[in-house]
Amino acid sequence: MVAYTQWGSDGPVSRRLLLLRHAAAEFSGGQDHNRPLSTTGRAQARAQGVHMLAASLVPQSVICSSALRTRTTLDLLLDQWGKHAAKIDIEITDDIYQASATQVLTRAQSLPNSVHHALVLGHEPTMSMLASALAGPDSDPGAVHLARVGFMTGGLGILDFAADWQDLAPGAAQLRALVPPSST
Repeated sequence: MVAYTQWGSDGPVSRRLLLLRHAAAEFSGGQDHNRPLSTTGRAQARAQGVHMLAASLVPQSVICSSALRTRTTLDLLLDQWGKHAAKIDIEITDDIYQASATQVLTRAQSLPNSVHHALVLGHEPTMSMLASALAGPDSDPGAVHLARVGFMTGGLGILDFAADWQDLAPGAAQLRALVPPSST
């Protein structure tokens, strides 16, 4: 089990932003927004939920795309988080579906400072573009490389920064890890 400390190189970390790409979806001829998770995707979401709970990565706030595959991923995470899920502020929004990295950053910047750990559950290439943009010089080089290649389905980026949400900016965070869903 990998532990993700809440301490940065200069002391306690004020904020943690988790970026999660939805789990694997079915390829169907229907509308993209309504694509369901595949059997593999359901397993990915459950595994990531178990990992996040064990690593103390359950967020206080979730901003989730309104697409079916992201909502289902969230439901499966919440199932794994059990009693912790009741304490989470959840927003399902069309604004994250097909949003740019800049739009998602703007949404994260509007989080209240009473929130210390937030999760954005969205899509590619937005999640990897945002993680790459936010990653500062103290970021894990392997995680930065993986983010630049792209988030795998069910992949979780862990970013820490010592500032208020409104001050989150490109290069201002430490990308600690990019965790595949099977990391338990």
